[in-house]
Amino acid sequence: MQLLLIRHGESEDDFLEDDYQGTTDLPLTSNGMEQVKKMCRRVSAEFPPEFIWSSILLRASGTAEMLSDTIQCPFCKI
Repeated sequence: MQLLLIRHGESEDDFLEDDYQGTTDLPLTSNGMEQVKKMCRRVSAEFPPEFIWSSILLRASGTAEMLSDTIQCPFCKI
């Protein structure tokens, strides 16, 4: 079995104040969505997974859903 760890694309969380402490659940930016599209093409061609697990946070689940749609692979939010 092989595991592929993928970080989500740029999210709106990346632009919070430097001293911000806390938890947020903000979505991907338009730039983050472009980053994910590029990642999807590469993963689809080189490392197509059989299943995807994702955090329930918007930035992670949005990334996982785009990958799932691209390669027609099921995913689960955990």
